[in-house]
Amino acid sequence: MMTQTEFIKTFESFPAKARLAIARKIQARMIDELFEELDAELPDAPLTTDEIQQEITAYRRDQKA
Repeated sequence: MMTQTEFIKTFESFPAKARLAIARKIQARMIDELFEELDAELPDAPLTTDEIQQEITAYRRDQKA
């Protein structure tokens, strides 16, 4: 297994276009992992249609402010 320092040095040896492609792939995988972690921490509370609509309305109101 590579150390973080070795990984960074190897990553930096790639051309800019390749680094961008690699970074995007890593980001996509990390987003999935982060979502799974956060989802596991959140309570599984059922929401009614009215509660969902209230959340949407509040969000839209906040976006306009």
